[in-house]
Amino acid sequence: MSDPSMDDGGRRHWHLDKSVSISHILTTLVLLLGAVKFSFDMEKRIALLEANNTTQTAAVTQLLDNQRRTDARQDVDIEAIKRQAREDYMDLGKKMERLIDYNQRAIRSNK
Repeated sequence: MSDPSMDDGGRRHWHLDKSVSISHILTTLVLLLGAVKFSFDMEKRIALLEANNTTQTAAVTQLLDNQRRTDARQDVDIEAIKRQAREDYMDLGKKMERLIDYNQRAIRSNK
């Protein structure tokens, strides 16, 4: 009634079987094929992401260049508007001075 897998101390020993079943071989092959497929799929995804990143980088660079050109053009337009406004204010000031002089002369001549 003693268990052959137990030694004298009552501990169980494990053992390796030298035979390998077909199911173990097939399972191992399926796992290996799954790992290889996963690796190839991952490579494809990485390549696709790299291509998308390159495309997006080019698009962002183009947008930034367009924005810089637009900003430069707007800066020139704003400076022209400021210059024109200064000239208009100066002309208005001169006209007001002439009107004041005219009114003062008219008041003096009425006295």
